Formats: sequence, C-alpha cells, structure tokens
Amino acid sequence: MFKILLLCFLCVNTSADLTPMLKGLNERKDLEMIIVDLLNELAKADEDITCIALICDAVYLNVFDGDLFKRTTAVPVVMVVVKDYEDLLSPNFGTLESLREARKDGCNVYIILLANGLQTSRLLRFGDRYRILDTRAKYIMLYDYRLFHSDLHYLWKRIINVLFLRYHISSGSRGKSWFDLSTVPFPNPIKSVFVSRRVDIWNNGRFHYNRTLFADKTSNLNNETLNVVYLDHVPSVVVTKMNDTSKVGGVEIEILNTLAKQMNFQPKLYQPINVELHKWGQVQANGSFSGLLGEMVNGGADLALGNLQYNPYHLELADLSIPYTAQCFTFLTPEALTDNSWKTLILP
Repeated sequence: MFKILLLCFLCVNTSADLTPMLKGLNERKDLEMIIVDLLNELAKADEDITCIALICDAVYLNVFDGDLFKRTTAVPVVMVVVKDYEDLLSPNFGTLESLREARKDGCNVYIILLANGLQTSRLLRFGDRYRILDTRAKYIMLYDYRLFHSDLHYLWKRIINVLFLRYHISSGSRGKSWFDLSTVPFPNPIKSVFVSRRVDIWNNGRFHYNRTLFADKTSNLNNETLNVVYLDHVPSVVVTKMNDTSKVGGVEIEILNTLAKQMNFQPKLYQPINVELHKWGQVQANGSFSGLLGEMVNGGADLALGNLQYNPYHLELADLSIPYTAQCFTFLTPEALTDNSWKTLILP
C-alpha cells in the first residue's frame, strides 16, 4: 500500500473577483480534469486508494462542485477547508484534528488546493516536522518557485514521489491550456538552485508521452553519498579503536553495507556532537533534539544506526525500518516467604 498526496495551488489575488488564469481553469475545468486523469492513472496502475483527504480554501472549493468523484474510483473522502489567513505552520484545532483523523483513517490520497503558496510551504514543513503528513506519499502540486526556496530543499529529499503541475495558457480567443508535469531530481542532490525534471505534458485530456508518473527513485541511488549517524552500542554498532583510528563494525553496519550495495549508494559515517553526553538524545529546552535523534529530526542524517527500538516515541520522530531482531526483557523479584510465590509479580 502506498500513500498519495495531491497538492495543487496557484498564486492568485483573492481580493479580486477571479484572475484570468483562475477563470480559464473554471471555464474549461482544466484543474478538475487533470486531477481526474491522475487519479484514474493511479487506479489503472493497480494502486490501492483507500481514502482521499481534501484540503482546500474558499478559492478552490468550487473545483469539487462538478462530477470529479463520479469519474473516479468510489472511495471515502475527508474534507478540510482552511481560512485564507490561517497559519498552517501552527494550524488551528479543527484543522489539526482533521489532519490527524485523515492519517488515522489511512487516507492515502491528499488533495490540497491552496491559493496562498506560503500556506502550502508551511503546511509541508509542519506536516513533516510533526509527521502529520506521510513524506512517503505521492504528491502532486502546482509549480511555484516559492516551494523551491533553499530553506525547503531538505523537504525534497524526503518527499521524492512528487509531481509539479505548471499551468500554461496560450493567447488568443481560444486560449488553449496545458500542464507541464515535472518532479524533483532525486536521487541527484539539489545544488544551490532547484531545477525540476520533466515527466510528461498533459493537454486536452491526455498525457503526451505516457510515461510512468511516479517512477521508482530508490532502487538505484546512482552512487550518491548518504550521511549515516551512528551510536556505539554493542552488538548493533561496535567501534574498535586502533591507535589514532577507529574501525566501525557490528550487525547494523553489516546491514548498512548490504543496503549500500543493493541500492547503489555510498554511506558516510559520523557521530553526533557530544555523543558521550547525549547518546540517543532528548528534547532540549528550546524544543530541539540532541544526540542521535537530533541529527535525524534536524535533517543532518539520512540514516541512523544505534539499536533504536521500535516504539511509538521513535515513530513520532522518524521512519523506522522493519525490525531485524527481537529482544526479551526479563526481571527477577525476591521470593516472599509469607506469600505464594506466584503473587509476587502482581503485588505492589
């Protein structure tokens, strides 16, 4: 099962009646049509769409007035309508609870139509930081340069299954329109300037190249370097010091080397600052994290090694791999001479 986030947005002046671009979209239902085609393409690709979460504002609410859902697979829908002045880096209670409910219900399609591009970027930052949005989802959003600011580059290493829709309309009375579909250059690193990669062109209800919209980007990482933070914890990670050098081994290092060979990447090992003091790390007074977890939360590391246990606390901070082992914890209590020994485990 995968998750999909459809995020579409245009830069418009909400104080005006409707901009010419938005009028064109409304007249020809271009935005609605391309969403229908994208959903149907995913359905044809045997993708399991279990639930759709719609997040929009008043500007784009009319997109759903037509027969969009009549022309797509019948699935449950959760709708969230946000105010144009709402700060989605700190959403209000109603919006937050709706997003949590959509995640809890297993919605694997999110359609987000927001006229304010800054709201879009802040929603992505909030959703990634507090794991309200699944970064492993498939995203579709309208192209906007504000989403590619250097402060947001870290997001495009986490949200890699994404399509940007760039709307074009020709001049003249007929005003033919079309969408250019592009994506992030992952696994190639983003340099100082973000340059998207073309995937396809949508025009008049059809895709021009008929390419795979969401191609696999993780099976071959093109020998790119991944930052791997580690904590010395036997037997997961074992650090052996020899003179002035250290050799890193252990069970998780062997797993890492196997993954690097199969997925074609180069691991770059390092330890967090003050690792002996902070170890796995914890929340600081300013809300940041220290130690191993801090490197993951802050985006400094792509992978973390150090016997991280599979528990709700860690799941709220990072994606965890499938457990490779299980540990059994045993405790002993002194036997009471006056009580039956079997009661010692339940008595205070």
